[in-house]
Amino acid sequence: MSTIVVGIASSHTPQLSMGAEMWSVHSSLVDHMVVDVEARRAVAPDWIAAEVQADRIAEKDAECQQHIRDLSTALRDARPDVVVVFGDDHREVFQEDCSPALAIFCGEEVWDLPSDLSSMLESQRVSEWAYHGAEPVSYPTAGGLATHIAREITASGFDPTTMSELPGGRSLGHAFTFVKRRLGTEFEWTMLPIWINAFYEPNKLSARRCFEVGQAVRKAIESWPGDERVAIVASGGLSHFVVDEELDRTLMQAFEDDDEATICGVPDQMLESGSGEIRMWIGAAGALQSLSVSKASYVPGYRSEVATGVGLGFVVWT
Repeated sequence: MSTIVVGIASSHTPQLSMGAEMWSVHSSLVDHMVVDVEARRAVAPDWIAAEVQADRIAEKDAECQQHIRDLSTALRDARPDVVVVFGDDHREVFQEDCSPALAIFCGEEVWDLPSDLSSMLESQRVSEWAYHGAEPVSYPTAGGLATHIAREITASGFDPTTMSELPGGRSLGHAFTFVKRRLGTEFEWTMLPIWINAFYEPNKLSARRCFEVGQAVRKAIESWPGDERVAIVASGGLSHFVVDEELDRTLMQAFEDDDEATICGVPDQMLESGSGEIRMWIGAAGALQSLSVSKASYVPGYRSEVATGVGLGFVVWT
């Protein structure tokens, strides 16, 4: 049977790839579009001001870059043949024509296509290297194992959408390409994309359901007759676009403790906006119950005095 040999969870926000000097620029360009800034200003605590000084942001960015290097090293050292990535879609693959709650890619290759830089904000352009390049790139994918997983989890009561190629002109989304371009650059591996809907109504999975999906994926991998070494990666999160340290730290501790009740008990209302990406971590945690957390690091990535930003999490299971 195939064996799960390592687990990785990482935020994938542009803040991790734009440089510390751009965090406040990104805030000025983006925050008013995703947060009621004036309402936040009325309730923001005074101590936030110190967190968004240039030297403090630089310290946090440097810490995050080291955490990414650590995750990349852990992934490389585990020597996986296949990397199962739990990621979300930002209308990159799934648009108004189809928006599944759960989907699995069952083809043999997937395409990473260049983005239109002219339509991007400055802070998005400078971080785009972490998501897409200037030329189309094809990544090999584990179609046989993916088909087996889809069949097995369907038999277990789940209803995944399956696809063997991306719709014409659409690229694999940045939740997945971030893993390829920032975490898995030092060795050859095959990707197995699994999408969980993070944002779009009406079919978002509960925390409990995401965890159960992960458990079913683990059982399917272990029943596959091959001998692949498999990594599980969660891409996205944690809280954003307003940082919720209490939620993030509670979950980080729950992952360390394998505290299923806390992980599965996150209410739907805490998984709104960008925080919906926490669903990827919950799915991965369900798949990784055979391993234990060996690294867990958290950086509250504030980018403005109204507490906007991203809860930046980095976890390794071994």
